[in-house]
Amino acid sequence: MGGSQAADDLIKRVVRYDTIPITSILGIAPSLTNNYRYCVYSRVVDFDYYIHGFSAPFSNVNVQVKITDIDARDAWVPFFTAGMQVFFGYFSQASPILKLPEPYVLPCGHRLQFELQNQTGFAINNAYITVIGARSTQEC
Repeated sequence: MGGSQAADDLIKRVVRYDTIPITSILGIAPSLTNNYRYCVYSRVVDFDYYIHGFSAPFSNVNVQVKITDIDARDAWVPFFTAGMQVFFGYFSQASPILKLPEPYVLPCGHRLQFELQNQTGFAINNAYITVIGARSTQEC
């Protein structure tokens, strides 16, 4: 026996990827139209979700992003001024996932809200967000 608490906690987690399409109310294929603001949500989690990073299959510095844990009212960018590389890194890199300095724990019953605004001057196709993390094996 005699294992550390951190090792025991790690064993009780399962890797999880959640992909969220960014679509308009028209339900057209995932894309970001120029000068439109989009608001999409992750699913409500029924477990503690340890978020380690984010990825998106496009890279553009002129897409502004705000991420909020809407149940805790914690806005990660309070004034909608961060470019997408702040959260998602660069898709063209060997490892396009931008890891957080430490995992953000999204508590059971919470969900994330993503607000994006395309300011590029053109539409961006294939617009998805992927949340990378580990879930607790214990449900609420």
